[in-house]
Amino acid sequence: MKDTLKNLLRRPYRLIKYKVTALNDALRKDPNYISTATDFVNKNNFASSTNYFIWVDTKNFKVNIFQGSKNNWKLIK
Repeated sequence: MKDTLKNLLRRPYRLIKYKVTALNDALRKDPNYISTATDFVNKNNFASSTNYFIWVDTKNFKVNIFQGSKNNWKLIK
């Protein structure tokens, strides 16, 4: 039991944490993100009572601001 605990403590937590951060960073830099996000919003019939629509993409950790109208949104930020 003591040997198992020692082995677990030897593994650096920061290294594991860094790998997770690097993976998330790769997702945020998707070169097709703008078209993918715009297509997703327009194909899902999202509507707003204003000319703006805010969509929070929790998978990629992004807040997207669209301008336009239902099925015709354009990403502005």
